Amino acid sequence: MKRRRRNFMLGLAAAGVTALLAGCGGTEKPAETRAGTGAQQAGQTVGESRTEGSKEPVTITYWHHDASENIVTPLKKVIADFEAENPDIKIDFLALPADSFYQKYVTAVATNTAPDVFGVRDTELLALVNQNAIIPLDDYVSQWEERDKIPDSIWNSVNSYTDNGKTYMIPSYMNACIMWYNTQKMGEMGAEIPATIDEFLADCEKYGDPAGNSYFYSLRGGGGSYDNLFIFLMSYAGGTGFFDEEGNCVLDQEAFVRAMDLYAGIYKNGWVSRDSVTNSYKEMVAEFGSGISMSMSHNSTSATSHKENLGEGNFTNAIHPAGKNGKTAIPVPSIIGAAVTAQSKYPEESARFVEYLGAHGAASYFCEAAGKTPVNDLVYEEAWCREDPYMGKYSEIMNSDQVVLYNNPIWLTEWTSFTGQDVVTDFQAVLMGEKDSREVLKGWAEKLTSYQKKYLSEK
Repeated sequence: MKRRRRNFMLGLAAAGVTALLAGCGGTEKPAETRAGTGAQQAGQTVGESRTEGSKEPVTITYWHHDASENIVTPLKKVIADFEAENPDIKIDFLALPADSFYQKYVTAVATNTAPDVFGVRDTELLALVNQNAIIPLDDYVSQWEERDKIPDSIWNSVNSYTDNGKTYMIPSYMNACIMWYNTQKMGEMGAEIPATIDEFLADCEKYGDPAGNSYFYSLRGGGGSYDNLFIFLMSYAGGTGFFDEEGNCVLDQEAFVRAMDLYAGIYKNGWVSRDSVTNSYKEMVAEFGSGISMSMSHNSTSATSHKENLGEGNFTNAIHPAGKNGKTAIPVPSIIGAAVTAQSKYPEESARFVEYLGAHGAASYFCEAAGKTPVNDLVYEEAWCREDPYMGKYSEIMNSDQVVLYNNPIWLTEWTSFTGQDVVTDFQAVLMGEKDSREVLKGWAEKLTSYQKKYLSEK
């Protein structure tokens, strides 16, 4: 798949990030899931490779950052295939809840009980590097036969999250924000997919039916609401990012105030459910999946839930509605992969496993089964990917001149608490009429400006 080079990632390298972000919101948080037995030992960057002539297979431990069933099940199959192809290596697999995995990572690093391999997202890379928790993989990647099958734009994106530009993660897939539509209900109601925000707002008004508990859109006002909110604000206002060249946050500009008023108006006018003010991922998907709403904003990971709830062929995805400039603004897709820890006893074997996870065979199976978006170009040549009714939109996002990809400022150490606390509390206050948009956006702009200028002064 051809992708345009993403120059928006250049210069993004950051310091002090300990953030845990869930691109386009989080998912349901299941308990830990484990398989196998463990083997790890404290160390730095060298470790012990398998000795020549050793007959017993080595066991490497692998922790993943999501214990959702749709993730764990295909991962277990990938692991079993790897073990079959590499009889000298066994994998001890532990899947951790999405809402608490990072603290467990940090604790394990601090107590010298880290596994051999971490499943990581690009947003955690810098924090793990700063803790000397993971090792550079450049020597391994340079010899990996599928290195060039992952576009340079993806590698550049991954490497830009660290100060030294080295490669600490081999990517497996990405998550891009997208709109989901219940085409079956839309057909029954005579509704069409809106191309613009004006059309979207008109649909929210036309099909909002509180008496019948039926709506066009499922608004997310609870935890993880920030991506959906900022996508609307950026698209409406024609935004390209949170800051100007001097580091001043632009959210207090008039266009954003107007956008916030319009988005909050969807709730105030009764065009979405009363429960929307506290909706998190689970409640939003439940509304959409039960037919209460005809549309929702999330990412590729929710496709599996939609298939279960609505049935294949009864829903579709589309790029978010465009603003008056004809463009849609969405955050840079989050890239997910795996890294070898500095405490690994078997770094070479661990690197082989990490490469396997990113190779097209394993990535193809996992992405198809888990509803993920591939980064390996060879996967896009597979029949299932070519025929998949949803993958084309993710390719369009990466290639369209009508899509503006902006950076969430994850390099700011305060970003996680800002989006998890300030945004949720203040946005809910706006929805409930307790605060106005101008007041809230002014406060957000002041905070983000102070965070950004502090970051720039220390860079």
